[in-house]
Amino acid sequence: PTTVLDIRWASFDDYVRDLKAVHPATAKSIKREIKRARKSGLVLEKLADSRPLQEQLHGLLDVHYERLNHMPFPFAPSLVATLQRNLGDKVVVYVASKDSELLSVAIGVRAGDSLFLPVAGNSDRHRETYAYFNNLFYAPIADAIGSGIRRIYFGKLVYDLKTRRGCDIMELSLYLRFDGRVNAAAHKALLAGQPFTVRRAVTRG
Repeated sequence: PTTVLDIRWASFDDYVRDLKAVHPATAKSIKREIKRARKSGLVLEKLADSRPLQEQLHGLLDVHYERLNHMPFPFAPSLVATLQRNLGDKVVVYVASKDSELLSVAIGVRAGDSLFLPVAGNSDRHRETYAYFNNLFYAPIADAIGSGIRRIYFGKLVYDLKTRRGCDIMELSLYLRFDGRVNAAAHKALLAGQPFTVRRAVTRG
């Protein structure tokens, strides 16, 4: 499954106030994390041209992907620049830095009134800035509220962290077609345990 956040607020403060009714501890932590980010000197911005920083961005994406998927990031360092060149203003690159050091990146792709965040990267350095939460969640949410976005797709994994910030879980279907009955039967056996694996991942967050 993937995670989605429906944008129904007029301001970021309204979002936090609404969240307080269902996840009061998380709503309180959001205010604290934003305040500490500002106090620590975290700079949040949208990157118009990623080419000069593509190696650094790729490094963040690679570290984060390896941490979650136990394998290297499968795309070249030119990925972000290529997306910007081909998709223009439909692509938004959120970055967070401290003292000119990049700490976090989130790649957003807009389609109509929806924003998809398929790729993100984050450093373990300067955790006191809360760069992960500010750049991967709060900046896109605040941006969406002010730009007509009605839904953000936050993707898979870390389900608990996302649901505590207001996301709903959306079930997805995967359709596979195999060549030949033997091949299909073999894969059917291999995939039989997939629903259990998915449910366990969602439960654990």
